[in-house]
Amino acid sequence: MLVGLTATPKNDVSHNTYDFFEMEHDDKGGIPTFAYEYEDAVYKDKILVPYYNYEAKTKFLDKGIEYGTLSEGEKQRLEDDFIEDGPVPEYIPPEKLNKFIFNEGTIDTVLQDLMENGIKIYGGDCIGKTIIFAQNKRHAEFIVERFQKLYPNLEGNFAKRITCEDVFAQSIIDDFKIADKEPYIAVSVDMMDTGVDAPACVNLVFFKKVFSKIKFWQMLGRGTRLCPELLCCDNIDGEYQGKRRFLIFDYCGNFEEFRVNPQGQSSDKEIFTLTESIYIKQISLLKGLQDEKFSADEYQSFRNVLVKHCHKCVTQLNTEFASVKMQRRFVEKFKNADKFTLLSEGDKGELIKNIAPLVVFDDKDEAAKRFDNLMYGVMLAEINNLPSAGKAKNNLWRTAELLTKAVSVPQVKEKLSLIKKVADAEFLKTCDLLTLENIRVELRGLI
Repeated sequence: MLVGLTATPKNDVSHNTYDFFEMEHDDKGGIPTFAYEYEDAVYKDKILVPYYNYEAKTKFLDKGIEYGTLSEGEKQRLEDDFIEDGPVPEYIPPEKLNKFIFNEGTIDTVLQDLMENGIKIYGGDCIGKTIIFAQNKRHAEFIVERFQKLYPNLEGNFAKRITCEDVFAQSIIDDFKIADKEPYIAVSVDMMDTGVDAPACVNLVFFKKVFSKIKFWQMLGRGTRLCPELLCCDNIDGEYQGKRRFLIFDYCGNFEEFRVNPQGQSSDKEIFTLTESIYIKQISLLKGLQDEKFSADEYQSFRNVLVKHCHKCVTQLNTEFASVKMQRRFVEKFKNADKFTLLSEGDKGELIKNIAPLVVFDDKDEAAKRFDNLMYGVMLAEINNLPSAGKAKNNLWRTAELLTKAVSVPQVKEKLSLIKKVADAEFLKTCDLLTLENIRVELRGLI
């Protein structure tokens, strides 16, 4: 049994740490039985390092560029950099900066700011370990190129791009973790936001917008490690031994964003497990099959089979589990099989929200369950006349096409007649709900 405890409790209902561990919480973020705060770790127990932040927002990144307000030299640089035909416009809004201006001038300013004001090592002769959080891969590559132009004496491995596409990304990360080994500047896209333990890291450069507060604090955590053997030099204390602080250069208003919106604008999407997703689709089918157009006995027989399965999933829940105890009211309600006879919209919502996350299937065949998930999705799209029905059937058709190329497997050959029907796109256009269920039952074991 593996138990993972998050250091940053999420308030999303679908995966709420407080609920799972039966802790009281409120709408603003929770009332834990015990919390170990960053400030305690820094100032009381001194096991983490405090940060100082430069909120060095540039006009270019924050407000766009007004041509008339630039100096003659800046105007010339803008004219040289502007890549569209025709005259330079009087105003370039910030959303266009990536295309036209998010280049030499801005990047040079950021790099020079870092090299002049960042925490240094080797008696102030070398910038300390630094992570630059770049916006995308092209942006990261451009930053490295500009660094090599500005500081040709530091070419080679001094500053390196680290993205998931880089062949030796993990090797570069491993080198970065070593205090006296290049690279000293890691320009990262999502590879070093979390999970990288580099105690010698003393500078963080936020060169991107971060909308999730959780991710922002994970990124900030890259600088919090103690490093007592490190010889540092900065504009506050001069030269000293032991990492007393780390600096954050914020060029995209992230600190300001989280002051205005304390919880951030998290783009995290609700994620369902495979079993949860299947159960949700089954419950949705139960509700859909209550419609008068499915009044025929064969459709109601199909619904009864689903009812028995969905009800059994509730009765098999282990009431000793804390997660099940937390939903006891709903578990007790739906242990009554009669509750499935006619589901209200509220019942459907409770089953999806409160029961589906608890359900465990006896079937451990992941590939077969993925096929179930596909087929139930096709059925739902079909009975609700959703535009996605065609796409879902295309996925089914492609699966059948692959099976026709595996007739050397006896079990496949045995079902070949049905497989060939499913591989016919015209057949899929006309097959009804019960035919789809038959396809699911007959083929799931072959997948």
